[in-house]
Amino acid sequence: AFHLSRRFDTIFLPCNTLSMLDAGRRQATLACVYRHLERGGVFVAGLPNPEVLMRLPRRGQAEIEDEFYHPRSGDPVQVSSEWRRGKDIFSIFWHYDLLSGDGTVQRLTFEARHYLTPVQRYLDELSQVGFKDIQTWGDFDFSNYQTDSPYLITSSRRPN
Repeated sequence: AFHLSRRFDTIFLPCNTLSMLDAGRRQATLACVYRHLERGGVFVAGLPNPEVLMRLPRRGQAEIEDEFYHPRSGDPVQVSSEWRRGKDIFSIFWHYDLLSGDGTVQRLTFEARHYLTPVQRYLDELSQVGFKDIQTWGDFDFSNYQTDSPYLITSSRRPN
């Protein structure tokens, strides 16, 4: 719901952002992107493949993802993730465990929610806003999109 005083040749929406928006916010976002593109401009969005997420079991066990040292205290931080799949939402829970020198553990948890929107609905929403030449890929190597691809990457163009 913003307006910049210029338009762009290319707009990228990376890091699964589109899948984290409900249908109303997604439509508003796509319309805003469209308004900010030059004629002939390209819009690219990358998101997890919803077809893969929809087939996963209801729960995933916590897995350690990374470890690093806290920039202030120097204490180790262990990062783990687990997920839950509902009917319409796929939630990833990121756990950050600060392992203090006295043996205590302080946990911070953040939830990232992805809407389980069918691929065709994403493509239809792009068309409804006015985008043309809609293409899909399954990975960042420009491989063809398949229902078992790790990603859904879309590219579309605002007509001239």
